[in-house]
Amino acid sequence: SPSPYPQPHPRPIPGAGVKLTNCILMDHVVVHDKVTMSNCIARTLTLRPRFIVCDEVVAALDVSIRGAILNLFADLQDEFGITYAFITHDISVVSHVSDRLGVLYLGRLMEQGPAGAVCEQPLHPYTQALLSAEPLPLPSDQRDHRRRIRLQGEIPSPLNPPSGCPFRTRCPRAETRCAEQAPEWREVAPDHRVACHF
Repeated sequence: SPSPYPQPHPRPIPGAGVKLTNCILMDHVVVHDKVTMSNCIARTLTLRPRFIVCDEVVAALDVSIRGAILNLFADLQDEFGITYAFITHDISVVSHVSDRLGVLYLGRLMEQGPAGAVCEQPLHPYTQALLSAEPLPLPSDQRDHRRRIRLQGEIPSPLNPPSGCPFRTRCPRAETRCAEQAPEWREVAPDHRVACHF
């Protein structure tokens, strides 16, 4: 069985264009409490990484512990100058500790920009749907009661993605051109980019 502790990345990531040196991959670390996670992070730091990939690293943690661990990541970043790449389905997790966000669908980048801009003014329909599904940690009478976007249809296979825009089969705004032509990557606001025809 795989080790529950982070392992140094054994080789360059294919297609990354650069050789990653001193890179650690924290991949689906199976822990359920703050002490175990803190120990796992401490073990990682003994390798003196400059770059840590955190793949769903806090997904299994209780919400009460998650915030403390994310604050610990932020403190360590300030103290040691570490760069993180968080991979998660929970945008709220990374938006608090990230300078930049990238939203992928079927392995393709849909939107990328400063964390605040992506969360406050999402440009891509997939980003909008993800954010609309985030629970608000407020009593129901204090929530803004935004409309939840419910995506229809099945998720296509990444091995056989749809033509044009990969999100078009589930997108509420899809038109004919979305099937015919992949959207251009364009800058809509300063340093805020989207791959969408709209």
